[in-house]
Amino acid sequence: MTAKQKLNILKQYLFLLLLLAPASLFSQQILDDSYLQQMKQDVRILSSDSLEGREAGTIGEMLAALYIAERFEELDLKPWYDGCYFQSFTFTDGYEFPEDSNHVSITFDAKGGGVRHAITLTADRYTPLPWGADATVSGVVFDAGYCLKGVAVESTTKEKRRRANNRSTQAQAASPEPAGDQDTKGKLFLVRYDAPSFYDAEQGVYELMLSKARYAEARGAAGVLFYDPQGDVARVPANYFKWDEVQIPVVFFHEKETALSLPGATVTMQIMSAKRRSSSQNVAAWIDNGAEQSIVIGAHYDHLGWGIYNTRHKGLPEIHPGADDNASGVAGMIALAGWLKQSSLTNRNYIFAAFSAEEKGLIGSNRFVEDERVSDSTIFAMINFDMIGRVDEDDPVVSLLAAGSSPAWGEIIDLISEDVKAKPVNGGTSGSDHHYFYYNSIPVLFFFTGLHEDYHKPSDVVDKINFHGMRDVIEYSALMMSVLDTLQLLPFQEVEESSRTSRRAVQFSLGIIPDHATDVQGVKVQDVLKQRPAETAGIRKGDVIINISGSEIRNMYDYMRALNNVVIERGYRIDIIVLRNGEELDLFFEF
Repeated sequence: MTAKQKLNILKQYLFLLLLLAPASLFSQQILDDSYLQQMKQDVRILSSDSLEGREAGTIGEMLAALYIAERFEELDLKPWYDGCYFQSFTFTDGYEFPEDSNHVSITFDAKGGGVRHAITLTADRYTPLPWGADATVSGVVFDAGYCLKGVAVESTTKEKRRRANNRSTQAQAASPEPAGDQDTKGKLFLVRYDAPSFYDAEQGVYELMLSKARYAEARGAAGVLFYDPQGDVARVPANYFKWDEVQIPVVFFHEKETALSLPGATVTMQIMSAKRRSSSQNVAAWIDNGAEQSIVIGAHYDHLGWGIYNTRHKGLPEIHPGADDNASGVAGMIALAGWLKQSSLTNRNYIFAAFSAEEKGLIGSNRFVEDERVSDSTIFAMINFDMIGRVDEDDPVVSLLAAGSSPAWGEIIDLISEDVKAKPVNGGTSGSDHHYFYYNSIPVLFFFTGLHEDYHKPSDVVDKINFHGMRDVIEYSALMMSVLDTLQLLPFQEVEESSRTSRRAVQFSLGIIPDHATDVQGVKVQDVLKQRPAETAGIRKGDVIINISGSEIRNMYDYMRALNNVVIERGYRIDIIVLRNGEELDLFFEF
């Protein structure tokens, strides 16, 4: 029998199943309130400050792993790894700067007949940033203020008025524009890490600092010295990956007083990085029904820790609780495990995997798939829960991404009715832990309730989780397990993905949250942030942006490239064309 004939038989079976579908496949209360309360407790514990954001390789994440293993044991789930719930692994965890090979010294010139003197800073007083270059440099320090292109003394009138009652702060706010009449080549630029209030830094503090460093490099700086004008700092923004984004060394001074004493002094620094190795663990359990094939139900449990990398937070590092991303997914997975343990579904085994290091590049799920027991012949399907806690109460929808990974997913989804509406999306085979399963020709489905303003920010907290909507999502997945339990075949197929989006930093943003789950020609608006240019221009939730100032917008790459061309100055106008209910509307925003 050919694959096409098998698929036709499967479709006929699913059609008959729809005709004869029992009430159990339609909207009902499957998980009682005890499940709801347990999910609340799981999310609250996993997103608590005591776990410090669950960054992979940290003690906080290890405590989260122990908690998940304890929950598996409470449900009487068998350890997946030969009597052990943990799959340990090591990984390259960014870069570190060994104390014995990194040095910063400051030489102050004699003033008023004084004595020239020098000090060497201890390692706890500065932090090299990994996206700068390894180098030894020496130079006079130049106070570059904000060091943002287009933000000069004459363009900070609004900022000056706001700070008119504090001359010293106002003086720091003036950001000299390095130009030909100032001899800045070869100097070290002292740069405040933040931005003036009128400057859009929506992409996050890392991208903002990177744009400053690039601008300093373009102006001939030998290095960049960041600081916080508001006071001393214990942790500084960095970035997990070392891309050598700039070819000059970049450090962050922890002490405001030390930084403000630097202009005119000579700083010598030697910066040498080394790859850092960290260890972490996946946590996995299973229900062994003696079946030939298993369904993997997974969710990553790590997050961003203090947000020193990959954050959208504009300020200095804070704990990123990750209640939705992805304590919600882990709690949902555990709830489904409890339901399956009590169910009569026995035609498949069920593996429950809490993956580590998703935020650092899908490392944990890759290690899981590399295990010899995981293959396209032993794994029937993979279900991934990632950010399922923000179901919209007015429009309860869960996106089912990567639905194109099997031609049967569409028919299966049509069989199930729940209080939350399922929206299948063919694409979306990457970006979360289902990716490596898909890469190994295993049908996957990615449950996702959408991005929001708190994504990758300290404000992703438990109080914003819609637990009733989250229960609806897990009930939907339970009904899907009931369907999958009856199938003999779930064929795999490759998905033709749309163009990849770019993560380039931009100086200006409209203030929208894009809808990545909808496959449209343009950029669909999932939400509009308050008091931002998009709201002022009249852009609404559900609009599709198709043109910005004459540039056609086909995808996120076009969108970000168009925003890169925006000039932030008074009188500059941005023309925007959106599709709304099938009609084109001309909108604009003017600075």
